[in-house]
Amino acid sequence: AGGGTLPGVELGSWAVSVVHPERSAAALERALRLGEVPVIARIEDGVLLVDLRAVPETDDPLLRGLIVTALAP
Repeated sequence: AGGGTLPGVELGSWAVSVVHPERSAAALERALRLGEVPVIARIEDGVLLVDLRAVPETDDPLLRGLIVTALAP
């Protein structure tokens, strides 16, 4: 749902799920949040989701690199 002046409005969006065979969604979320550039994600049903609503396409390569770094051992 939306926020601010339109809390009841549903906002369309896309999200990328990030999974790792050995690390929990919480561990991945923490790694992203504490990275060089913080990435704020959410966990739903045990899966880490990175919502792309506020990420311009020009930042896709940066976001990809931050996710790859968070997945690294």
